[in-house]
Amino acid sequence: MAMYKVEPFNSKRYYKNMSKCRDGEAPCAICGKGVKDPWPHTAIVVSGGAAWGDEKSPHDDGHLGEWPIGSDCHKRHWRG
Repeated sequence: MAMYKVEPFNSKRYYKNMSKCRDGEAPCAICGKGVKDPWPHTAIVVSGGAAWGDEKSPHDDGHLGEWPIGSDCHKRHWRG
């Protein structure tokens, strides 16, 4: 199930952006920039980080749980 047009953690700058996250922030699953709680949008990541999932996915061996999606990435990449 692909909710977003891009794969999770696949931004060219993901790891560079992630390294700049501050206390109280979690990396956006798309770009890696810090997202403060409460997260504006979330998505479930499965297949060891290779795909988007849904609430029926916890049985996937590579289930990584729920991740934040920043507002800008949600606007840019949402398939809805």
